[in-house]
Amino acid sequence: MRSLQVIWAALVGTVLLYTLVAFWAMTSGIVDFSVFDPGIMPYVAGAALLLMLGGTVVRRVMVRRIDPEGDPNARLAAYMNASVLGLAVTEAGGMVLLTLGVLAGSPTWVLAGGLAAALLMATVRPSAKDLRPE
Repeated sequence: MRSLQVIWAALVGTVLLYTLVAFWAMTSGIVDFSVFDPGIMPYVAGAALLLMLGGTVVRRVMVRRIDPEGDPNARLAAYMNASVLGLAVTEAGGMVLLTLGVLAGSPTWVLAGGLAAALLMATVRPSAKDLRPE
């Protein structure tokens, strides 16, 4: 479980770091992209938010399907798979919004994408209590 928590922390940390570096690079003038109209960003944000929330839902569904009476090693492996997959899907949604925010020249959307993904990922910290039968 400890290694999964380290993976979780690393994923959340890298999303935050990438977000802050991209935001800083844009606001300091180092990066000045404006490849497409920022007016498309609310639509991108909607799709990205669905993807981020989808990651959380996928994780929860997969965790609920773990047999509470099954082999402890198999249960832990299934929990690890559910956690990593859910985190990856949530991270992908944030990275889509963040990256397109950079391409649209919008630091606000960069912050929105990265922080939303990091917050959602932070709420699903892996815990042994998730594997205990109810």
